[in-house]
Amino acid sequence: MQRKKEFKEGEGEKPFSISREFTYSFGPKGNLRPFIDGFTGTKMYDDEWPDLEALLGEACLLNVVHTEKDGNTYANIQGASPLPKGMVAPDLVNEKRTIDINSTPWDEINALPDFILKKMYSSEEFENRKRADEMLGGEKVKSFRPKAVGTEPAINDDSSENINLDDVPF
Repeated sequence: MQRKKEFKEGEGEKPFSISREFTYSFGPKGNLRPFIDGFTGTKMYDDEWPDLEALLGEACLLNVVHTEKDGNTYANIQGASPLPKGMVAPDLVNEKRTIDINSTPWDEINALPDFILKKMYSSEEFENRKRADEMLGGEKVKSFRPKAVGTEPAINDDSSENINLDDVPF
């Protein structure tokens, strides 16, 4: 039986949403890599970086553990595994989307729920994005990550201006 919750008036019932946060690290001792290994049903090699956006919206089985704290019960995602053969997942109800503090437009970020904004605003990445946007006019920072992930440039400068990269706050 699927538990459902009434959301906004007129929208009807929708399934509950559940989420889990990870650091952007694929080390073998981290939390994300074993989760992705379980999700895909294959073990990643040490030099692999999975395409996380390609996994967005893909069906899987979640292992959810309920814990009680201070009289409240919390649902926590412990792991994931592929769907068994023959099992069909229902269609998505909630929209699938990614939010990247480095490239998502400010109006989309500011429309997020307060609890997510609070976490984003307290991050080092948010401070770096804010400073870079102030220095470069907001449109030249592209997919920057504090720890090098690939060979993409942190700055996309199509103008003829010369920018001293030593002045960029990251």
